[in-house]
Amino acid sequence: MDSETANAKASRAVHSVWLEWAVRAGLVAYSLVHIVVAIIALQIGFGHTSHAANQQGAFHALAAEPFGRALLWAVALGLFLLALWQLLEAGWGHRGDDGIKRILTRLGSVCSAVIYGFIGFNAAKVAIGAGARAHSKEWTARLMGLPFGRALVAIVAIIILVVAVFLFVRGVRADFASNLDGRKQGRVSVETVIRVGQAGYMTKGIAFGIVAGLFFWAAATYNAAKAGGLDVAVSTLAKAPAGPWLLAVVAAGVVCFAAYCLGWATYVDTSD
Repeated sequence: MDSETANAKASRAVHSVWLEWAVRAGLVAYSLVHIVVAIIALQIGFGHTSHAANQQGAFHALAAEPFGRALLWAVALGLFLLALWQLLEAGWGHRGDDGIKRILTRLGSVCSAVIYGFIGFNAAKVAIGAGARAHSKEWTARLMGLPFGRALVAIVAIIILVVAVFLFVRGVRADFASNLDGRKQGRVSVETVIRVGQAGYMTKGIAFGIVAGLFFWAAATYNAAKAGGLDVAVSTLAKAPAGPWLLAVVAAGVVCFAAYCLGWATYVDTSD
């Protein structure tokens, strides 16, 4: 098989009907993860829970439910399908872009594939009982134990802050709307999906901004115990004045992102 034939087959795979439905299944799985995270955040704010308000905590919460492990396998499969889609997009998609823009969008697809694959891998690990609860404080302490450890933690904080700004700006500008095919029909209009997505992206940006602040704090005070991931950020919010209500707003934003993922599944565009 020559390279031209291989490229033609790969291009057809990117735009096939089966891939579109596979992506829809993956987006539903991604939505479920965010819904569980939002529920845990509310439980931390207004009640009690042993689960962390992050993706790992969401997977452990699902595993504890009846048929939870089977559901986790379904989530893992869905996320692996999203990763496959993004790899195909990185190799043969984004044909409407030119030059540097195509390179950047394809690199973005590679990054998305890595993220979806990593989350799916963690879901599979929890499903087989091998997913230990990881604590960001532990690896932050390890980083600080290395030469130039504080600088490394500060670099991590900067990276997280960049992600936070990217998510927030993406929400404000609604750049993600290009992922939606407005020609399709759904029960909810594509305009509504975009507005919900804006709320979801901006809220995720704010949450990541808090996480970045915790890492900056840890680097400045040379105290790994002050760093933390989304779970620590949620706990920090819960202890603030009016913390439970702030968490309710954050949880509502995460639910908005989950709802956007469902809307995205309806209007998903795999024709680019």
